[in-house]
Amino acid sequence: MKRINFSASYLTWLTRKEKSYGRFQVEAACTIRDLNRKKAETYYLASAVLAGNVYAKNDLVKQPVYLFQIAASQENHVIFRTFVSLRDEQNSFDSNSKLFKEIEFYISRKEAVILRDFDDIEFHFQQHNSMSACMSYETQQNYLIEIEFPIKHINIQQEKRLFQVETGPILIPPETLADMLSEEQGCCFNTAFVHFNRLDSAEITLNVPTCIGEEAIRFFSGSRLNSHIVLMVDNDKSTGVCDECC
Repeated sequence: MKRINFSASYLTWLTRKEKSYGRFQVEAACTIRDLNRKKAETYYLASAVLAGNVYAKNDLVKQPVYLFQIAASQENHVIFRTFVSLRDEQNSFDSNSKLFKEIEFYISRKEAVILRDFDDIEFHFQQHNSMSACMSYETQQNYLIEIEFPIKHINIQQEKRLFQVETGPILIPPETLADMLSEEQGCCFNTAFVHFNRLDSAEITLNVPTCIGEEAIRFFSGSRLNSHIVLMVDNDKSTGVCDECC
């Protein structure tokens, strides 16, 4: 089994209008497999940054201030714009060709060892080895969702042999996938945070806009997701290979 080496994986673009190259570190990956049509599409979530006025002489940060984050596949992308002040989000979905002359992925993968029990988790915790996870589940619409992400924070309790992972953001489709992979509306996503202390379920906390009265606020909506979770670390004998340079 291989895992993504997130510290050495990148998404790059060349914009059409400005003819500017950009590179983002990859935060997470989400693969949507249509089990009926035998079709799959993988989106890579890039790191969030404060949006900037690129190459400006002054005022390098856009006003009003907002976080910019892109998730992209070979054909499409979705951009999340999260404003610091209370206002409606301006997320967008479109084909890559509309905005970019090219968009490429440099995804480094390494042979991985699966952590099967608390002893494995504790050993690699104590060794300060880099961990990641792959969470998979099937939907009622017969899609298989596979989400891979680095473990940025983990807790262990040695006497009671307990662990808990708290990490994010990850990229996750909405609960209903009726419009998934449709050419008319495109593919919708949320960014979310994930908590789990067992390998058969996780709590997912979505960052979604919610209207209260006439005001739009950020609201963190949580739910439990039954899923299969695999924890991984690098196989010491392997070297990173960029097996998705496209």
